[in-house]
Amino acid sequence: MTNSSYLQYLPPVLWSPENDPRQMLGRHLRIYEKPLTGLSADGLVTRASAPFLHAELAAVQMASESGASRFAIGDWITIDGTAERCRIKNLSNATMILDGNLTAPHPAAGTVRIADLAPGQTTFRANNTAALEAGYPLRILQAGQTEQLIVASTDGAFVTLTYALTKAYPMQDTAVPVKLIDGLTAASGRKADNLEAQIDGLFKIFNPWRTRSDFLDWLASWLALPLRPEPEWSDYQRRKMISQITTIYQQRGLKQGIYTYLDIYAVTAARPRMAVDDGEAILHPLLAEDRTMVLRAIAHSNTVSPPSNTAKTVSILLHPTGIAVDSKNNYFVCDVADVAQKVPRPPALWKVSATGEVDFTSGTLPMPMPAPIFSGPTWFLPCAVTVDASDRVAVLDSGQVAGANANPGAIYRFIPPSYTMTKVIDGTSTPAFPAIHPVDMVLDTAGRFVVLDRGLHPLGNPPAGTANPRIVVVSEGPLAVATHPLANVKEPTAILGTPSGAFLVADANDQKTANPADIWMVDPAANWNATSLLGAMPAGTNPLIFPTGMVWEAPNVLLVCDTGLRWGFAPNSDPGSRSMAEPAHIYRVDLKSTPPRIARVTTQKHLVEPTKMARDKKGKLLITDRGSKINDRNWRANVSEFGVTVFFSDQRPTTFDERNSFRRGVVNVIESELVGQASWWMDF
Repeated sequence: MTNSSYLQYLPPVLWSPENDPRQMLGRHLRIYEKPLTGLSADGLVTRASAPFLHAELAAVQMASESGASRFAIGDWITIDGTAERCRIKNLSNATMILDGNLTAPHPAAGTVRIADLAPGQTTFRANNTAALEAGYPLRILQAGQTEQLIVASTDGAFVTLTYALTKAYPMQDTAVPVKLIDGLTAASGRKADNLEAQIDGLFKIFNPWRTRSDFLDWLASWLALPLRPEPEWSDYQRRKMISQITTIYQQRGLKQGIYTYLDIYAVTAARPRMAVDDGEAILHPLLAEDRTMVLRAIAHSNTVSPPSNTAKTVSILLHPTGIAVDSKNNYFVCDVADVAQKVPRPPALWKVSATGEVDFTSGTLPMPMPAPIFSGPTWFLPCAVTVDASDRVAVLDSGQVAGANANPGAIYRFIPPSYTMTKVIDGTSTPAFPAIHPVDMVLDTAGRFVVLDRGLHPLGNPPAGTANPRIVVVSEGPLAVATHPLANVKEPTAILGTPSGAFLVADANDQKTANPADIWMVDPAANWNATSLLGAMPAGTNPLIFPTGMVWEAPNVLLVCDTGLRWGFAPNSDPGSRSMAEPAHIYRVDLKSTPPRIARVTTQKHLVEPTKMARDKKGKLLITDRGSKINDRNWRANVSEFGVTVFFSDQRPTTFDERNSFRRGVVNVIESELVGQASWWMDF
């Protein structure tokens, strides 16, 4: 490091090369040299405007290439007469690609211009940046409105500020130009006149949110934190990581520490959907005073293997898909498991206590083994479980809905106390079970089975075939079946009874679009007609993507769990890039208001792939999470292993190289946080 020029002003008794051969004082003073000196740099913030033909999603088609050339990648732009505000990600001939979707399509021609400078903005383009360096003070001025700025960095014509703007500055062609004035420092090479004031502000250097960008690596080195360079990490990510790394160190080896690290790492324009699956199978969301929810795990997927009999290895609650509660507050959970494992885990029905315990055998094995109520190859994809007023348990099996050996779905009954399985209806019954791909089941007020059938739906991504959704009602004594088509429903995912005897059906909509999910009211008293409850919500106010479970929180107020992940992706494309991919959350849907209001009530990202919801006899909210099983890797079936999934949304387009680069970064993050004997696997 070069010696500080301030050394020449110190008397030899304080410093000389002989008494400080390692230049410690010079190195220390060098830290403060750049913040205290500077060069003048007067200029204007660049303005530009040009006509466009039409604009939709993340693309603006300009009227000409010459018009597009007035803009640069990184400019904040708006459409005159609207509140649109996006940043230019790329320019291709006369097409402007934005870093996010417009709030609405603009089919008519209009004018695109550089957006007004807004409070919170930290970057803009200027016509004179040649004399600027990190740490230089500036003043911004327009029509008497002014504030002090500090340059964090420059990149070509763009200036990045250390602190965000606090005022708005109009950028219309008719507005007074926004000026940049070097009002704090003198011209070339002379020290600042207000040196004492700047020395008083040196404490800001040690604040990661206020220091200059070129000091971030130096600050991070104090904390043994190697920062990734831009653009791999943005300036915001680098600052946030320094500010939170001590907390992350305290959580090293814990799931929360990995989440905190990954949350910072994911703050990019792509905002990928990341989930860590460590086997949390049943969760209880606790309601806070502000009506948000904190997730607590009740039961995990645990692998038990006797040392002398590995063929008896059992995984508890491997991939739970449904839950119901009896009068004694026992939980009954159906589990699709995984028969493809080296030691096959067939689908099962488990009885779980309110504190997460399951029954164990007491036979001749070297150690007790978890004992499900039922487990065997009879089932294929159990997807829902119900308990009636007599504590009789029923399980809905989707069957094997694809392939040459397709098997129809079925309903099975378990009667306490022995819980011996009997068949209610399947494809061989008279009448036969007509459901093609059932996805959920509830009981109506008469105790009949009300089954939600997706219809033709071969397994795999993306789904294929015409859905033809319907509701199938199965009654007993004598066995009878009635079917009721759902004309406007596209992708039914969950069903819930209402106090009036009607039913709510969750609809995940077309899997290859960004249209939000809907909830339909289906009324048997009105010939099973379906009425949309969310269709009239204004654009951008419905966050539901793929709802899989619903419960009542209060009259006309729903709690909905949503996986946030759609199945649709383009043929032969990266399956990790989906039509929509957002974190899984629980949402509150208030049907009392017109239009309904939807608010997210969970802030943690602990959910992986939530399936169903229920309430126990004490009012405790329960949610099952089936976790992830992708590309034949089932980390829940292996001891001391967890999985990480990364998905990208087509709403924030990324290239294949960008996605792979991000995945490599995730690997580095997790490897740096692992301790002990844990192993992990990442898939997409």
